[in-house]
Amino acid sequence: TTIGGVCTGLGVPPKVIDSIVGVVKAYTTRVGNGPFPAELQNERQDLPDFMGEYIGQPVTLERKDDPRGPYKLATGDAVKVGEMLQEVGHEYGTTTGRRRRCGWLDIPLVKYSSMVNGFTSVSITKLDVLTGLKEIRIAVAYRNVEMTEVRLPSGYFPSHLEDLKKVVCEYETMEGWSEDISKCRRFGDLPENAKRYVMRIQELVGVPVSSVGVGPDRNDLLIL
Repeated sequence: TTIGGVCTGLGVPPKVIDSIVGVVKAYTTRVGNGPFPAELQNERQDLPDFMGEYIGQPVTLERKDDPRGPYKLATGDAVKVGEMLQEVGHEYGTTTGRRRRCGWLDIPLVKYSSMVNGFTSVSITKLDVLTGLKEIRIAVAYRNVEMTEVRLPSGYFPSHLEDLKKVVCEYETMEGWSEDISKCRRFGDLPENAKRYVMRIQELVGVPVSSVGVGPDRNDLLIL
């Protein structure tokens, strides 16, 4: 889906569109098969995953029809990050109930989407899902799996799925935060590390961040 669908699907003339906001999760998700360079965990939850330390408050989440029972997080736990994103982020298909594939934020993908659609700003959603991770990684560039010493050009995104299968991600690691941000109502209320994460995304994508989501309700959108 691109911004062109607004014109062809709704009959909105291009000349009246003066701003284009790209809505981007604080991490990356995908449904179905296909290459996913920044993937941590799939819908079957049978990938090795990335292990991280949880430093947030204890959490217990019910998992409907799951024989493993509730999903629990305790301070100091070693957690599978991809699985945590799925469970804390409620990354399940609305109709099918299938788990969405989850991974770190993929900056080359976001930059490509920004180029194709002409984003004037970005709205980052689900920042609260990352709360409690001691370290957060961002995929900042792609490298060819056969020549990992060579970073692919900034803004490059493969035009064919077969080529996308041949890339690996270069990661940057940032410090996470332990504070509950779901009650924050201004950007300035966020922990310093959360603000740094948002500002780093803005710097890497090259487009201003206009809002940040810290929960599922309307009031949970912080306007910058």
